[in-house]
Amino acid sequence: MLFKIDKNLMQKRFLLCVSGGADSMVMLHNFLLQIDKNNLAVVTVNHNLRKAGKNDAKFVFDYCTKSGIKCIVKNVYAAQHAKTTKQSIETAARQLRYEAIKEEADNFDFICLAHHAGDNAETVLLHLLRGGGMRGASGIRTFYGKFFRPLLNVTKQEITQYIKQNNIPFVTDETNALSDCKRNFLRNIVFPQLKEITKNAVQALNNFALLATQDDEYLNSLADISGVKFLSHCATMPINLLFQPRPIASRILFKVFRNLGLVKDIENKHINDIIKICQNSEGTSTIHLPFCFKAIREYDTLIIVKEDIINRPILEVLPLKLGETSFSAKTVNISKDKPQNTKRKILRADWDKIPPNALLRTRREGDVFTKFGGGTKKLKDFLIDKKIPLNNRDNLIVIAEKNEIYAIFGVEISDKIKIDSTTKSTVFLY
Repeated sequence: MLFKIDKNLMQKRFLLCVSGGADSMVMLHNFLLQIDKNNLAVVTVNHNLRKAGKNDAKFVFDYCTKSGIKCIVKNVYAAQHAKTTKQSIETAARQLRYEAIKEEADNFDFICLAHHAGDNAETVLLHLLRGGGMRGASGIRTFYGKFFRPLLNVTKQEITQYIKQNNIPFVTDETNALSDCKRNFLRNIVFPQLKEITKNAVQALNNFALLATQDDEYLNSLADISGVKFLSHCATMPINLLFQPRPIASRILFKVFRNLGLVKDIENKHINDIIKICQNSEGTSTIHLPFCFKAIREYDTLIIVKEDIINRPILEVLPLKLGETSFSAKTVNISKDKPQNTKRKILRADWDKIPPNALLRTRREGDVFTKFGGGTKKLKDFLIDKKIPLNNRDNLIVIAEKNEIYAIFGVEISDKIKIDSTTKSTVFLY
């Protein structure tokens, strides 16, 4: 056997991704020798890029049927997807393949892929050529979430030898011999030349990836994101969280992006730009990111938010009353008793000075506010003066009569409802 399944995993359920090629057939053969067939299933994906794709899928299905394990055949259309999304066919095929696989993943503990040491070496070199950092230099992980790559320490030479010794059938994808994509170019042109310099080129790159992984994991452990607040498609943090050495600051941002579901296409140039606006500028700055996200530096706060929700305010208008009032995104309270256990900012106001027909709502164009000490100005200008982040302004709850704002929850009350010597009824707003 080329790899041994850990005894702690023997009772787990495995979904094997098998194309019919030599690597995946060897992986399947090794699993059949070690794992109960009831805990195995195969998924094979036809990308509809080659006439032989249908026959390859049938080959895998027939082999699995003879072996007594379930085989799921998935059809995707990579060329059409590439045209629609304006991606390379290679990228589109990979994206659709992973989506098809994940559709079947819920009933399994692990999704098994047949990447080997040569694939890892290619990945490391590609990431380095793209300007990737330590994370890219780490290459492919044996375990990543549900994904398991049992052949990652096995060379292509060992796989070829195993095929011959065990007489394992497989199909050949003729496009692998072409050098029309970056990975194939590395595999067919670059690596044979590297091996003329050193026969251990693949192993050397794998060893480098292992060292990079160890360093990356340690630096990641120092990247603390406990000070980041996450909402749906949004994260906010104080900018001083990034006033650290760049290896730590960049990893904080990568962790934030992963929490927001941005795993791919966030590059070092995006990280550099975000750190730059936090460390070297003032006021407000915006950076556009992939997948319709923005990074906004608002005074002392960094906001990473999806563009289609950044200006999506709460729209309810509700009557003013004592007690708790619920909006779609938050609650506010008006109480005659001072709250004892709340982290919210508590405002005090004269209940009798608030007009009886006042309402609870969000801000509107034309709202005005009288700050303490007198002097009325546009609410928008007041919030800018208070350095309230743009992402928060439209969702602030206010007490208003027409365009007159009497209180902004969590921020300030108007001079017109302040407590003085005539106050008979005090309320707490929070």
